[in-house]
Amino acid sequence: MGPEITARHPPDTPPIDGERPRPVDAGVGPRTSLHRPGEAPAVGLTLFPWVLLAAVPLVLMFVGGPGDAPRCLQHAWNLGHIGAFMLWAWLPARLSATWRQQPLARQAAVIMGVTLVVGAAIEWLQAGLLGSRDWLDLARDGLGAALALGFLAPYRSRWPAPFGRRGRVVLAVLSLVALLPVTLALADDLLARHQMPLLAGFETPLEMVRWSGSAPQTRERRVHCRGRWGLRVNLGSERYSGVSLKHAPGDWQRYAALQLAVFIPDDDELELTVRIHDRQHRDTSPQLYHDRFNRRFRLQPGWNRVMIPLAEVAAAPRGRSLDLAHIAGVGIFATSLPNPRTVYLDDVRLLAAAEIRGEDPLCGGEGEAAGP
Repeated sequence: MGPEITARHPPDTPPIDGERPRPVDAGVGPRTSLHRPGEAPAVGLTLFPWVLLAAVPLVLMFVGGPGDAPRCLQHAWNLGHIGAFMLWAWLPARLSATWRQQPLARQAAVIMGVTLVVGAAIEWLQAGLLGSRDWLDLARDGLGAALALGFLAPYRSRWPAPFGRRGRVVLAVLSLVALLPVTLALADDLLARHQMPLLAGFETPLEMVRWSGSAPQTRERRVHCRGRWGLRVNLGSERYSGVSLKHAPGDWQRYAALQLAVFIPDDDELELTVRIHDRQHRDTSPQLYHDRFNRRFRLQPGWNRVMIPLAEVAAAPRGRSLDLAHIAGVGIFATSLPNPRTVYLDDVRLLAAAEIRGEDPLCGGEGEAAGP
């Protein structure tokens, strides 16, 4: 037999079967696939990035946090619940064709029901593991899920037109309400830094968000030391009744004393306790009495000026110095009063050494310390 002859086709002549050979990229070789013909990509490879994305906000609910960040950032951190549940409500529609085919009413019911159960479980776990919970987070969870249903595809296009538009307006309003604490905290943080060394003068309603406590408190225009407003505090007869300044600039190193004006409208004197603590004390459990500054003052009817040297505040804890660079709170309270009493606070401020004097012509003489 003669040598084997292989038919060669000119470049412009198609092969005998009528198909031109597929070109091969030079230097690359034939294209290959990770999957066999007709085989779907591995589900794990498709789901993994989404599972990771969904897990991140869940982990952040138990690890991390704003710590000692400004108040506005602490409130902004709470808004993470809205983003997390918005993401979790959207993911089933992104990943499951079967879910996308379900009736909208069933999708909404399932999403809101699961949101309630998961949100409550998260708060329960936070209370057990971290010792803190905020049931308002449940409202944020629900808002996040509702935002996904109202604004994200494919849910958005499935709502009846009038109902969908009105619902989105309501959700937009609720979102603005959720942003209100962040906005107020940011405005007051800026105001507080501008007012230093005044810690509270009660001239603007914004200053009220710095205060908390068991005793009811309201701004009062009839009784004030400086400016035009003071703070009325209605002390009760429980064991401890008072107010706390928890949100104010905490670096007091440049100052020599804390001063506050207290007005007693009754004819009887009143004993009040002032306590001051730093971050270390706040973050320690239990919070020991001898690890902070505590002092009782016997106040007379009329205006009293309470002045506390910060050198004594720093020396108050047993075995350490109170950190004047990181003051975390000031408490003003009465103990086991026989009857409810009313007092007024004003002009809570820090004083430089040159400002310390024996008497304030506007607010009267200095209150008398009542012992340890």
